[in-house]
Amino acid sequence: MATRLERDRVLRTVEELTQLLEQREQLFTSRGLESMAAYRALRADGTIDDPSAMCSSWSTAGPRSARTTRTSNSGSWNSPRAACRSGCTSSPPAVRWSEVRPRLRDMLGTKLELRLGDSMESEVGSRAAAGVPHRPGRGLTSSGHHFPSALPRLDSSSRTDDLTAATKAAVAEIDTFWTGPRAPGVRLLPTRLDARRLPAPADTRDLKFCVGWDEQRLAPVWHDFGATPHLLVYGDGETGKTNALRLAIRAITTRYRPEEARILLADPGRGLLKDVPEEYRVGYVVDSDALGKLADSAAVSVAKRQPGTDVSPEQLEKRDWWTGPLLFVLVDDYDLFSGAPGTPSPMLPLVPLLAQGAHIGLHMIVARSTSGAMRSVMDPLIRRMWELGNPALLFSYPKEEGKFIGEAKPRTLPAGRAQLVTRRTVQLVQTGLVTAAPSPQEHDDHRRTPARPDRRGLPPHRGGTGRPRRPRRPRHHPRLRPAAGAAAPHRRGTRHPGHPWTLQRLGEDPSTPRRLPRAPGCATATSCTCVRPRRRCPPCTSTTSPTASPTPSAPDPAAGAPTSPANSASPWPAWRWPRSPPRCSARAPARSPPRPPE
Repeated sequence: MATRLERDRVLRTVEELTQLLEQREQLFTSRGLESMAAYRALRADGTIDDPSAMCSSWSTAGPRSARTTRTSNSGSWNSPRAACRSGCTSSPPAVRWSEVRPRLRDMLGTKLELRLGDSMESEVGSRAAAGVPHRPGRGLTSSGHHFPSALPRLDSSSRTDDLTAATKAAVAEIDTFWTGPRAPGVRLLPTRLDARRLPAPADTRDLKFCVGWDEQRLAPVWHDFGATPHLLVYGDGETGKTNALRLAIRAITTRYRPEEARILLADPGRGLLKDVPEEYRVGYVVDSDALGKLADSAAVSVAKRQPGTDVSPEQLEKRDWWTGPLLFVLVDDYDLFSGAPGTPSPMLPLVPLLAQGAHIGLHMIVARSTSGAMRSVMDPLIRRMWELGNPALLFSYPKEEGKFIGEAKPRTLPAGRAQLVTRRTVQLVQTGLVTAAPSPQEHDDHRRTPARPDRRGLPPHRGGTGRPRRPRRPRHHPRLRPAAGAAAPHRRGTRHPGHPWTLQRLGEDPSTPRRLPRAPGCATATSCTCVRPRRRCPPCTSTTSPTASPTPSAPDPAAGAPTSPANSASPWPAWRWPRSPPRCSARAPARSPPRPPE
């Protein structure tokens, strides 16, 4: 089902019906069928199916609204009698009879006319049309008799306010219980076509690679360098010009070995350098001066391959009078190389050799922006390539540029979709998208600094400047457990090792106190028991011997709260310790200022 706004789906539906009509005509010819009776006999045997085409609006799919010449001139809607002879049935409704052309109106067999807005437009008669009641479903037959139409409902209701929902329910129920063959869906041209879905280059002497899929039959579209040795690519920014060159590079490197084909690349944007392997690269330039010098040297080398007067037609086909690799010249953003109007083109030395490109192994692909496209046609390189009958890929470009090459018109197309223009036809194709998986080195280059592992073994933080993110400290560390005899650890767990609630590591003796690094600024140098870095010692360090570690004491059940030498001098109760213990009272002595020299 397609609406008026879904232009691609409408055109694809009409194109599918046109192809079906052509296949039926070929079937009638091959089997020698003379009438529909013989056709229905084969259909009863299950050999042939009988599809039916339904159109919801003649103005949507009719020839007046068609955008392509093929649909307008040879579509199935323009030949209903031929469609009926081939077993295709069409029921095109229209708002008024004037929407249907007179020559097509006479070919329609059965005509049903509902109440019209103006009875003078009736084909049956204005007086009879004026007598049609103002009720839905009432109308006239071609003989002038009134008829009531049936409601498409299966729930025995005569309401019309919920007719759309009832029709959907009826279609769903029929689809559930239908066991016969189903009608094929309308295939649409994808907006993103992966290049891996395209067939591989053909195993021929000259390169023949698949550009993409066409709109009419969704079949592969091939470019044969043996028949047309060059290719033009036009388009606006971010439409697919550079991707078309990548597609050609992919086909060249897949089909040939480095000793069989070489690539001369001119790319001012530096976006294709990594796509061409170094062993295939014979030259790489980014400015006009270097391109002119490289074109001169290439012209001198390739000019030696031109066939002389002693070359026979058999030798011309075999190309055995010269040896060497094929030369593919790929130029991206040619408008940046051509320079101001009136200046000679840097590719001028290769222009006389374009006509012999198929015989001397010279193939050229030129991509250019559509800005000033009308002026670019006067460039000697582009004009010579088009005069030799080479095709052109026209991607999306604005209407201001006008029609500058062939019969193609400016169109706004999705990225990757182009018009394949030849001197005879214009074909809409969807080019393949070449995607390359990034290497691990490239995957990490988007960060400003290299990834560093976290101290706790966690993966590095992927955002910001590449610094590892410090994870939040859990409330109860999974690798710690309460000391023996303690009910439960404090949620902060920052107690003196002598306290019975001190968190100990798994497998560690609870009676052994933990000795952690000394906090900065603490005066106790040998027996400091600070358990949290960047914090001061608890006040119990004043009662701790500097040479011996405090010994934990067992909790006294009768006292109601655990006691220890470590917390006996604390002004805070043992069961109500603050979140952050007070700073150490023992301060390191301040250093005296140095004496000035005498």
